[in-house]
Amino acid sequence: MAQIKAEVQRIYSAMDAELTADATVSWRADHAASTCRMSDSPEHGVVDSNLRVHEMDNLFVCSNAVFPNLGSINPTLTLTALSFRLAKHINTA
Repeated sequence: MAQIKAEVQRIYSAMDAELTADATVSWRADHAASTCRMSDSPEHGVVDSNLRVHEMDNLFVCSNAVFPNLGSINPTLTLTALSFRLAKHINTA
């Protein structure tokens, strides 16, 4: 936990923010991820940059399964951003 807290503090400092809480269990990266990785080609991943499964017309994956790897912080904000991005893509397609 000390290592996680130090890394989070480094990130906060880079953003001119202040870390005021101690590291907790929720800061661990124990989320299943990276099983449907995003890539430019089907040889290296499952979905393209629009989260569409390669060589499929209308199948999308929007979860932390598309992450190439998982960092030390809860993936909720990144997944929320991907969800908004996918919704915009589907809405304009």
